[in-house]
Amino acid sequence: MKLKQTKWIIGLTFIVIGVFITVMSTLPKATQYYVTVDELMRDKDKYTNEDLKVAGKVVSDSIVKNDQAMTWTFQVENNNSTVDVFYKGAMPDTFKETADVVVTGRFDGQKHVIASSVLAKCASRYEEKLQPSYDIRKN
Repeated sequence: MKLKQTKWIIGLTFIVIGVFITVMSTLPKATQYYVTVDELMRDKDKYTNEDLKVAGKVVSDSIVKNDQAMTWTFQVENNNSTVDVFYKGAMPDTFKETADVVVTGRFDGQKHVIASSVLAKCASRYEEKLQPSYDIRKN
């Protein structure tokens, strides 16, 4: 009976340690808050060579896509401040000009973010679609 209890205790200990390691390794990235473009540009030294999330709107006519290399360059703005973004990979379907984006990446200290991921929001997808109202009694 004691051998069976010892096996359960050892097994549960390994499970708890595994969960703890998983949580501790993913928690710092999950709790990373974002800065807006104007905050980033105002305090460049603080964010230089740091992994961060930058929020803003995609600047109109700034998107350049290279289909061969699957790379994207574009600008993100907020309060008249802009930052250039370089990203390699597939873009979300909601990515377009003037879309709200949150870019995760590394800031070079000048005006460039090398992005590892891009999250794009499109307000029109989430707005309620109004149905025309009509009076049933008139039909």
